[in-house]
Amino acid sequence: MTVQSKKEIFLEPTKRNLSFSDSESKSNFSGNEFDSNTTDEDYTEESNDSGPKAGSDNSGPKAGSDNSGPKAGSDKSGPKTGSDNSGPKAGSDNSGPKALPYIIGPQIGSNIRDPQTGTNIKGSNIIFDLLHSYNEIDRKKCSFSEIQIFMKENRRNFLNLVDFLSSKSIVLFSNQEKENNPKFLEILKQTKLERYHFIIKSKLDGNCFYNAISTCFFGNEENSLLIKLGSIFIMLENEILFRRIIVDHYYNESFEKIVCDSFSKNSWAMMLNIYATSILINRPILSFNLNHETLKVYIQKYLYRKSALEPVLIAFYINHFCPILCSEKDQLDYQSNIKQIDLFINYRN
Repeated sequence: MTVQSKKEIFLEPTKRNLSFSDSESKSNFSGNEFDSNTTDEDYTEESNDSGPKAGSDNSGPKAGSDNSGPKAGSDKSGPKTGSDNSGPKAGSDNSGPKALPYIIGPQIGSNIRDPQTGTNIKGSNIIFDLLHSYNEIDRKKCSFSEIQIFMKENRRNFLNLVDFLSSKSIVLFSNQEKENNPKFLEILKQTKLERYHFIIKSKLDGNCFYNAISTCFFGNEENSLLIKLGSIFIMLENEILFRRIIVDHYYNESFEKIVCDSFSKNSWAMMLNIYATSILINRPILSFNLNHETLKVYIQKYLYRKSALEPVLIAFYINHFCPILCSEKDQLDYQSNIKQIDLFINYRN
């Protein structure tokens, strides 16, 4: 099934839409594909980060929540930055400085880079222009029409952002902090990604999904708001597509309300936002989710059209997303028998 849109800016990125082969689960949209029970003790900093569930009173599908296990950053999740247990200090012996156990460090790997300074987008002032305009109108609660005006006035900047992200590689920086929560590490273990992949910490501020995407492309979370605004731009540019998804998946909220809610700074990412982000970056997003009851990993796939670009990998457990980054190029070889869910396969171009 192909959904036509009057404004499909992402359909012809040139030289990039070749193929992305992966086993797909053509499962129907049903409630048993998601975890929906979350208690107040579970990642309360980002309750419902993944979005509401289809057919429920919260309107729309939920990325899969859990209600068990330690919180990210808890005392059991590994040493804290700057703690006394972080390992020998530089100069403590004759062997020289040693990397902290929770920092990636100068390991050998073709895809590891030195810490990035700055987030300049070549040939444009995208970040300054967009964020300055956003801050001006974010002082009040914006209406849908005001958001439309904002996106229209900044359309050229957003188009530049789409082109920039489509050409940017995903790398692992040596100064990034590893997530040591045992439940997140279980994701790497079950998927057989332990050898080359690391789960990187992301901030618990309601923007963890966008923080994760920013980390994948920039090595830090500084451009999470830019990613969020870009995903909303995609939703508005392809309004026919997203309105149809809302109807087909029985969202109770309207397209207008979802856009307005998504526009606030600390709003969590629904599945629609994740899907829009995959279109924004012109590559698949694979979410490796740990079920809180079975403690089994399943994969949620977000992809509009096939792409030769490497997919973005994220880990999900109890309403919290973290990026998964690789120390070596072309090493995405996860366990093939893991269940995969592809809710948007009927809308693939």
